[in-house]
Amino acid sequence: MIRSVLALSLVCLLAIACNKTTSNPEPTSTTPTNNTPTNNTNAVHGDWKLEIYDSATITAPMAATFKATANSTTGGSVKFDITFDGTNHNTEEATYVLSNSNTNIVFNKTGGNYNVLSGGGTWDILEMTATTIRMKSAMNLYIKMTK
Repeated sequence: MIRSVLALSLVCLLAIACNKTTSNPEPTSTTPTNNTPTNNTNAVHGDWKLEIYDSATITAPMAATFKATANSTTGGSVKFDITFDGTNHNTEEATYVLSNSNTNIVFNKTGGNYNVLSGGGTWDILEMTATTIRMKSAMNLYIKMTK
């Protein structure tokens, strides 16, 4: 009988030891970690090269870049740099807001010596893909950019 009680006690102890319960489960976090990126991008985000400015093809020594950083799915900041002679650079830093299902964009100048983006009023986005943006300002300035 003692053997039966000892065997039963041993089986119970073994069952208890195998049953892993945690009294303090690991907390779940809703904060993104480095392995879980947040989607703060929009199609404007990226480094763009202007191919057409004011409806004219850009050829050397003329050059222009448009570097956009998204801070949400509908906005961000941009740094525009254009040179007409390869030496003197005109720059404009601005924030931007996309609206009307990504068919309009408005720029608000934050720095630089140029105001073509912010001075253009509401821009109509004619095409916006992963590699091309074509847009026209309220003043009929036409720009095409590619990645």
